[in-house]
Amino acid sequence: MLKKIQEIFDFHRSELNSYQSNSIQRFVDKYQIDVHFAPYFLVGGTNGKGSLCKLLSTIYQKGSYKVGLFVSPHLFSYNERIQVNHKHISDKAFLKIYQELLPKIEDASSHQIHLSFFELILICSLLYFKKQGVDVIIYEVGLGGKRDATQILSPIFSTITNVSL
Repeated sequence: MLKKIQEIFDFHRSELNSYQSNSIQRFVDKYQIDVHFAPYFLVGGTNGKGSLCKLLSTIYQKGSYKVGLFVSPHLFSYNERIQVNHKHISDKAFLKIYQELLPKIEDASSHQIHLSFFELILICSLLYFKKQGVDVIIYEVGLGGKRDATQILSPIFSTITNVSL
């Protein structure tokens, strides 16, 4: 099963999917993917953003909230990126979401909408968090800036940790 997931990620990292700054917004709009089902926190920066995300997630979980946590990059496995109450998404759950998305991904490609790896995993996280019925979601941004895929979100709170070269 892991080989299949690696093939999915390799494809979405390939040059077949040329970068377009509005791909994720076009995808979400075209397929009416609900991105406003829970309050979001958005954390950016160079140093400390992962730690702050984990801290916020722990605080809300201790307060009896069901917390979705999205971190980037992962250290050992893509599963680390998508968590509910600090439990990583399983390969089976990820593949199920991807298989549900695949017809849309293929159709989008025919309309010149190509999702990058980060955009794909962000959309998968949204669908997973919605299915899990989370109360709050904490997102660690990718590269940051106006072209970051997390810009499709409307956070109730955003913060930037230390920034360095």
